[in-house]
Amino acid sequence: MVGSGSVAVGDLLLAPNGAVAAMQTSRRSGQLYTKLDRLESRLQGRGIRLERNADNALDAIGQSRGVNLGALFEGSGILRVRAGATRYEVLHELGHVLDFRRNPSQWVRPASNE
Repeated sequence: MVGSGSVAVGDLLLAPNGAVAAMQTSRRSGQLYTKLDRLESRLQGRGIRLERNADNALDAIGQSRGVNLGALFEGSGILRVRAGATRYEVLHELGHVLDFRRNPSQWVRPASNE
């Protein structure tokens, strides 16, 4: 279910505010995200580092949680993106970036399967 209203950052459409969160345990197939240079520039201006080709880190985090991650942001100031991340995976994590920026003190960290 999706709440009303979408949020745009530049020409990127992010997850609507109020979307119901659900735990995904596998990667999403689809179109590859190809605008990493532009994304990196925008994120740097907001104090967030883009870590490209973060396959090893995402594998380790995913293995500890029992999930397969394509991208991840956990409020650490780093957005990790796997080589070959899909548009859906990156835009989904950008929704978390936006939520964190709106209110860091009340941001809910992603859950684990532990």
